[in-house]
Amino acid sequence: MISIRSLLTAVAMAAVLGACTDDNSRDTIGRAEEAFDLHDYTAAQNICDSLISGQQFDKLTVDELCRLTILTSRLAEQSDEESNIALAARCMQAALRRQPDSVLHFIQSLPADEQSTTLLIQQLTRSLDRDTTDTAVIDIHDVAGDNL
Repeated sequence: MISIRSLLTAVAMAAVLGACTDDNSRDTIGRAEEAFDLHDYTAAQNICDSLISGQQFDKLTVDELCRLTILTSRLAEQSDEESNIALAARCMQAALRRQPDSVLHFIQSLPADEQSTTLLIQQLTRSLDRDTTDTAVIDIHDVAGDNL
């Protein structure tokens, strides 16, 4: 027989799990970023993999795609470099196809070290995607200006 205490505990656990498994991709990316910051690279990798390979990928915003680009490039420094750079390039490609100006704005808001990494991924994406129009390609000089 189930006691009231057991039932209340089960209901409370279900509520907590429900809150943790929110399908909101913004919260999911935040959890991946938090896992990375806590050096739980496996959890961060699993979250990124599920977002990028999942059915919700096409529904991610440009900002979310840019955040995933940054996170997967950071994960590349920890393990599985080639695979994570490919994931970062896929995210960048999707973001550039949607709103290249927003991608430029996002890149310009990053610290210098992350700008260079992101621009490298953008250049990789351009070389992989020869069908991208000129307006969807960000030139490194657009971001760096006269600093190069």
